[in-house]
Amino acid sequence: MKALDEAILQAVRAAAGEHRRATVSEVAQQTGAARSTIHRAARKLGYKSWLDFTSSVVRSLEDLDGQDAVTTTVAAMAEALYRYRNLPILIEAVGDAEICAMFLVHRLAERGFTTLPYSEGVLALGGGVEGAGLLLAINESGMSLLPTCLTAASQGFEVVSITASHDTPVSKVSSMNVVIKNNKSTIAAYEPNYFAAGTLAFLAHVLRRISVEESLGRG
Repeated sequence: MKALDEAILQAVRAAAGEHRRATVSEVAQQTGAARSTIHRAARKLGYKSWLDFTSSVVRSLEDLDGQDAVTTTVAAMAEALYRYRNLPILIEAVGDAEICAMFLVHRLAERGFTTLPYSEGVLALGGGVEGAGLLLAINESGMSLLPTCLTAASQGFEVVSITASHDTPVSKVSSMNVVIKNNKSTIAAYEPNYFAAGTLAFLAHVLRRISVEESLGRG
């Protein structure tokens, strides 16, 4: 995307953050772009018109700002990750959920976060000082990663978790626990592991939240 198109997009997002559609006139004033260029930018992004473009951006942010339980949980996880943006963020998962850890490590690193796969060596750098970093534990049963979570907490790391229940050992030592419901996968019935799939979907929403917040200058 060209710098001018990016500037136009940022202006539209900023207005949407105030729950309104940006006008062509104000975007022209902010970016110095000609009105024809602004209309063309909307079409280049795949929208039929300026109205279609600005309305879609406003709707997307209104959805993001909703107060339903899922959106509130997404916002809380995004805030927790962003709070440790420049400190070690360790992500650990077991079993089928390992793909979720790999996904988040790479996607956060692309956004400039100091994120790493779990390592006891990195934990030791915390030195027991509170706020040393963050450990995100992804564990369906909430049992397998209990020793890891306890070690992280003892080294000053805040622990947040994603499990299949609030009533698990890992959830009880976490400052925040997100529940992703699951049915047990069975090869015979060709049923996938819904915990891993649900976690990936949830993390995608968290990354979207972070991306929008950054685009609005809230990071």
